[in-house]
Amino acid sequence: MRVETQTLLHRDDGLATTATAGETIADLELLVIAHFLRQIGTVLDIGCGRGRSSVYLNLQGFDTVGVEIDLPTLAQAKQLNRENNASCEFVRADGRNLCFREKCFDYAVSFGSTLSEKYRLWLKKEDRLEMISEAVRVTRPEGVVIVNFVHRYWSLRHLLSFMKYYVNWAKEKLLRKRTELGDYTEVIGNMPIRFHAFTIREALQLFRKRSIKLSVWRKNGGLFSDWFFVVARKTAEG
Repeated sequence: MRVETQTLLHRDDGLATTATAGETIADLELLVIAHFLRQIGTVLDIGCGRGRSSVYLNLQGFDTVGVEIDLPTLAQAKQLNRENNASCEFVRADGRNLCFREKCFDYAVSFGSTLSEKYRLWLKKEDRLEMISEAVRVTRPEGVVIVNFVHRYWSLRHLLSFMKYYVNWAKEKLLRKRTELGDYTEVIGNMPIRFHAFTIREALQLFRKRSIKLSVWRKNGGLFSDWFFVVARKTAEG
């Protein structure tokens, strides 16, 4: 499947043009789509946001359903769908309890920062486990689940900067506040927003090992990375 340089994925939704190591998040998503979604089929886009990935995939021939918990965001996804004469279906749903039967999608994807976001819905490890489990549940045997994660250590500078977040984590733990090792705060606009950043090991631990084969895709090798994608292939027995 040939991927054009400029696509709907580059329409900025607050994340698409976020810079990584010389590229944007959207560039990485396009590479992953081209590499792992080789056969046309049905796709569930979990945490679809404003619909850029859902609409793009639909226009490439995929039968796409996008789910999003935030109603205003979902309305923007539907608007993007209309503007591009696409035929996506958009459903308001919580990724921890999807309203779909088992084994009904060829692919389940969760792009963007869905599992890192804590400003709309406080996510703990148990919530992420449920979301991953649901994604696997609704995917057919020999289907593929792809989830991308914000890496905790993008560079040596980020590694050093996280030392202060570890100190904050210890302080908040003593005050019995709800926080996790790996949480960080980013100011967007004038509002401080809390996210969660992952190590690769931590992300892999969210996936059950039974009936799936796991791999990690990242554009840049070495000790440090920016965003990375976990690819779970269901076995025929899954």
